[in-house]
This record gives sequence, C-alpha cells and structure tokens, in this order.
Amino acid sequence: DNEKQGTPEAVRESEYRQPARRMEENLRIVHTQKSSLSFNMDTYGTGALLYYSRDHHQIFSKGDKDVSAFASFDHELGHLLTKGGFANGKDHTKREVAADSYAVIRNIQRFGSEDTAGEYAGFKRALNFVIYDNPYYLTTFAIDAIMADMKNADFGKLSPQETVERADAYAKAHALGEKESLKLHKFFFPVRGILAADGDPDAAMRELANLVLDKKAGSEAFYLGKRVIDGLTAQGELKGPAWDEVRQK
Repeated sequence: DNEKQGTPEAVRESEYRQPARRMEENLRIVHTQKSSLSFNMDTYGTGALLYYSRDHHQIFSKGDKDVSAFASFDHELGHLLTKGGFANGKDHTKREVAADSYAVIRNIQRFGSEDTAGEYAGFKRALNFVIYDNPYYLTTFAIDAIMADMKNADFGKLSPQETVERADAYAKAHALGEKESLKLHKFFFPVRGILAADGDPDAAMRELANLVLDKKAGSEAFYLGKRVIDGLTAQGELKGPAWDEVRQK
C-alpha cells in the first residue's frame, strides 16, 4: 500500500472511497439525529438521498405516518431538485425553505387541496424555530403563502419541472436570509432559556406572548409567536382566562 501512494491508481481509489465514507458518515447521522437527509456525494454534484423514518420527527403530520413519510422524502428530494435547495444554495436557511416549499406543493399534488399537512407544518416549523437551538428551518412564511394560494393556484396541474420552479419562486419570495433568521432566532432566546432552566412549557409560552406583544417586536416575530400560540390552541393547549386575554390582544 505504501508503494501505491501518490500513483494514479491510488488517487482514483481514493476518489472512489471518499463518497463511500461520506455515505457511511451520513447514514450514522440519519440513524442517530435526523429523520431524513440529502447530501452531495462528490465535487461533481452527484446527488444522494437518504430516508430513515422516525416517529418523533413528524413535521408534516401529527398522526398520519404515511403523509409524514411522503413529505420527508419530498423535502429531501426538494434539496436536490430546486436551484436554491442544494447545489446552488449557499444560504442554509434558504435551502430549507426551498426544500419545504417543494415538499408542501408535492403534498398538495399527492393528497388534494383539502389536505391540511401544510397547515400543520407551518405551525410545527414555527414552534421548533422558537423553542429549539436550530435557527435554519424558518420555513413557515413560505409554507403559509403556499397554503394561502392552494385554492386558486391549481398546483395539481403543474408539470414536474413547473413544480420545482414554483417551489424556487416561493422560496425566493418568502425566505429570510441567514443573518435575518439568526437575529430573529436570538429574539426568542428567553423562551428557550425558561425551557432549559425548569422545563415549564406554560411559563415558556407566557414569555413568548410577552415578547411578541411588546412594541419592540417586529412583524416577523409577532407572526411567528401568533402562529405558535394559535397552533397550540388548535391542539387543545393554552387554556384558561389568561390565555383568552392573550389571544384577544
């Protein structure tokens, strides 16, 4: 082996092994940390997509595993197909918005305009953005825009190429830049601080309400806070007179 180092044969062998090692590492990440993952195999732009279903990563449906599985698959496929989703997307936040936009449109195409998976996904992405330490999945604005257009846009008639182009268009129109997303994520730090300190979800949500009702809160922060509170209310949470008063505000 020492004699082979630096030879053309050794270089070619290294090029073949590198994607295999990358695949092995990404399989480990998927198995331990994520429900699904897409990535580039090599510098030539070869795409690879991995899917590994895990019940606690249901972003697009609270209880329907089939809907969640299709949507997770479509999200990763969106990374590989859209211009902003992977190959040409340098901004991490915008990559996720492009991928989610593709997944939501495909979900509507699969299950029809009466499907509510996108509505749940918009809420879940907002909730996770507020309470978790990952700032890059701020896709709610684009998801909600797609759902608002669902009745009139006739997504079901789009060709595969038109679907990709439409997803890119929604991402371009509704994605915040990475710097803006990081700044907005920092705004919600007090909520995460309460959850980290004592794990009291009701206290954390009260802090969320205080933050977004403050005059210093921008329109994006208010929108996300309201999205979370409305979504939790629809789930049967946040009950009582105090929360009724918050919702009135």
